[in-house]
Amino acid sequence: MGKEKIDLFHIKEFLDSHNIFFSFSGAISQNLLIDIGEGIESKLRDMSVENKIATNIFAIFTEQMQNVMNYSTNKIAFSSGVCEGTGIGVMGFSEEKCKYFVGSANFIEKESVEKIENKIRKINSLNRDQLRLYYREIRKSGRFKHDKGAGLGFLEMAKKSTEPLDYSIVHLENDKILFELFVYI
Repeated sequence: MGKEKIDLFHIKEFLDSHNIFFSFSGAISQNLLIDIGEGIESKLRDMSVENKIATNIFAIFTEQMQNVMNYSTNKIAFSSGVCEGTGIGVMGFSEEKCKYFVGSANFIEKESVEKIENKIRKINSLNRDQLRLYYREIRKSGRFKHDKGAGLGFLEMAKKSTEPLDYSIVHLENDKILFELFVYI
């Protein structure tokens, strides 16, 4: 049986109804991220987004896409031998919160769940001053210098966010685990 036709109108309708002005889904590489970044910067300028907010949106999106590249269990192998992590990234504006948001999702290893949850819970428990001190402490200590997934990215995002990191870990069929993260600016 053939594949069902994709209903792009309903996808567009969904994106519009959630004020999503940028979305990406698929394999992400450093080169693609650079190209996308240029488009995002231009889009934010065209939207007259305040410079500091635009810079934070861009930095958070970059951090989230690097997480997808590095930690996604879904990889696509290319003929060049390069493997790229896959996921989804979105940017939009929440009318309810009157804030911009950046979201991402990718599949993660079962072994990563507790580590991710502990890091985000710790980060979310800190106020602004404590967050800055914790960040400095981790950077100076060097204890996570060579630890893949040290959580510095989560700290970077939390420092730029106006709310606690909003995450969910969804256990799906076939032992797949989806990690979703939204950051509000």
